[in-house]
Amino acid sequence: MKPFHFVTVCGSLRSGSFNAALLRVAEAELVRLGGTFDRYDEIREIPHYDEDLDTDPPPLICELRAAVVASDGVLSASPAYNGAITGALKDWVDWMSRPFGHWALGGKHVGIITASIGPNGGGAAAEYLQRINRAMKANVISPVVSVGSVHSTLDESAMLDGATTSLVNELAQSLLITSSGAEVSDSLDRQRYELVIDDEVVADCTYDVVVAGDVTVIDLLQVVTDDDHRERGLDSFLTRTVLDTIAATEGGLVIPSCPFVASYIDPRAQYQSLVAV
Repeated sequence: MKPFHFVTVCGSLRSGSFNAALLRVAEAELVRLGGTFDRYDEIREIPHYDEDLDTDPPPLICELRAAVVASDGVLSASPAYNGAITGALKDWVDWMSRPFGHWALGGKHVGIITASIGPNGGGAAAEYLQRINRAMKANVISPVVSVGSVHSTLDESAMLDGATTSLVNELAQSLLITSSGAEVSDSLDRQRYELVIDDEVVADCTYDVVVAGDVTVIDLLQVVTDDDHRERGLDSFLTRTVLDTIAATEGGLVIPSCPFVASYIDPRAQYQSLVAV
């Protein structure tokens, strides 16, 4: 994969921000995989969006818009404030949503992280960010990460626990894989889903179709990743895409015969209802 470059931004202004800590983990994973990023740390310097100012935008805004336009995508993190994102991040988004029809975020891949000390992990902020990014024709990447009870995921040195780190890393991996133009297709004659990057099948998931009465179930047999692309999250990306595809099919159910698929589904409540019992 060629190197990809991203802009990262945190909506929390608090020193010691949990969301900033999560963002740093994602940034480190981007770098590990060969990506680069520019973190925007001057969010408190952004003025409230004012269309009068936008006739001759402040230099800070011009620089930021140019950085976003030149990037492959954006990774943002925010707590939930009163059922939405922080005011600072909203101003950032509003400036990036102009000029109308030529918005800086249009067509960009966008990763979303939220966290809170409450149980739903700032889910309202995540939903809000998805809605406004999609309104600008941005491509919101799956998985959207919301970390609940985030204070309990940190140890004495402010390091995240393994499960949370894996979840945040999965988002960073997905952002890079999606930026590479990856596509997943169902090769019906081979009975396998294929993950293709640069015209090369880099991972596949073989399956069998099981018919029980009026119910058709997809038995996911094995996920295999090309040796040259291991440790890049391709197996998770493919598995998640396959499960999302089956979930979008009315009555879609799976048998997770593949141990990796079973282990992927186990901690993720959104997929557990797909499992045929």
